[in-house]
Amino acid sequence: MFKKLVVGKDKDGSKDRPGSSAKDGDVVAGLHRDAHDDGGLSCNNDELLRQQEKAILKWMKTMGQRLFSGNVNVLNTPFPVEMFEPRSYLEKLADVWVYPRFLAAAAEQTSPLDRMKLTITWFIAGLHHSFEKWKKPFNPILGETWQASLSDGSSIAMEQISHHPPVSAFQIEGPNGKYRFVGLSQPHVSIMLKAYGFKTTARGYRFVEFHDGSRIAIEYPSYVMKGVVYSSRPRAEVEGTAVFLDQRNCLKAFVRFGSHKNATGAKAFMRRSDAIIGEIYDVRGCGECERRVSPSGGPIISEDGFESA
Repeated sequence: MFKKLVVGKDKDGSKDRPGSSAKDGDVVAGLHRDAHDDGGLSCNNDELLRQQEKAILKWMKTMGQRLFSGNVNVLNTPFPVEMFEPRSYLEKLADVWVYPRFLAAAAEQTSPLDRMKLTITWFIAGLHHSFEKWKKPFNPILGETWQASLSDGSSIAMEQISHHPPVSAFQIEGPNGKYRFVGLSQPHVSIMLKAYGFKTTARGYRFVEFHDGSRIAIEYPSYVMKGVVYSSRPRAEVEGTAVFLDQRNCLKAFVRFGSHKNATGAKAFMRRSDAIIGEIYDVRGCGECERRVSPSGGPIISEDGFESA
């Protein structure tokens, strides 16, 4: 259906372990210093772990049977203050956007394919910063704003534009108008009973727009924290698929987060649950260049922040 433009080549290795020597063309994994043995990043601050587990168990007691219904809106649930970091969700949103050089490089490209690849690089590069604090941010109040600047001179502006449901608007403006990243985030946090953790998804539209008018829409995956109680070491990782759509140039990319169980040899590390693999497709003739759709083809969150018909 789609024409695949970018794909990795499989090579067989002689040993089925991450540390085996790689052949030409293979990618060798370099794990983060806080990489958890089961995948994702672990919290290695023992004092923080003790504080958080105590606070979470206190919260679980107050919630009682509501926890087992599986239908708890965590955002509207009171938590012990010990579980919070001294920031709001507006500021935490920007944690992953700290590598603007990739967007600056994307803006300089004349090839739509190279621009797509650099935009994906920018998106992935900062994801690990989502899990540095291991505490919940405060919910922003209606009308709350936050501004900042990045290393290349880009400016960030954010505002909480709705309280129920919570919707945060944001914009990053690159130097000399070379690019801007615009969108809305409507987070939803659910409880993962079997994993003793939480899962965060964020509805909303997001796109990177470049100085020549081209635009890449982005649909985010989910963020999960597992084993926050009843485990020796909680871990956090990204799950699901990120989707990128450049309608003008008929390019669509899928970046999948999760284990690839058939990986062998020097690529055996791809069996970790935090592995990443992706493809970029030419979608001419598939209808996605002619109609307004969300990157995944699902419901569109319109630019006023709510789902359109």
